[in-house]
Amino acid sequence: MENLLYSIAGILIPFVGTSLGSSLVFFMKKNINEKFQKALDLMTNDEINQYQKYIDDCYSFARAQELNLKSTKPILPYGFDKVLEVV
Repeated sequence: MENLLYSIAGILIPFVGTSLGSSLVFFMKKNINEKFQKALDLMTNDEINQYQKYIDDCYSFARAQELNLKSTKPILPYGFDKVLEVV
């Protein structure tokens, strides 16, 4: 019986945390930083593609850090507003 309670708690704790986090994102999505939004709005299609590659590189860097792998920090492309910097 005790193992069943531990199993239920082990399932519910991450579920509750994930639900709270997603609800915060849902309700706060309209409160995005105005400088960040302005920087995104001024981007051309080419700059959007460059920024997407930068975001992908940031994810790869963060994942490598989690796995204790050697990785270099990605650099924000030249000319981009520093407000868009992730790491």
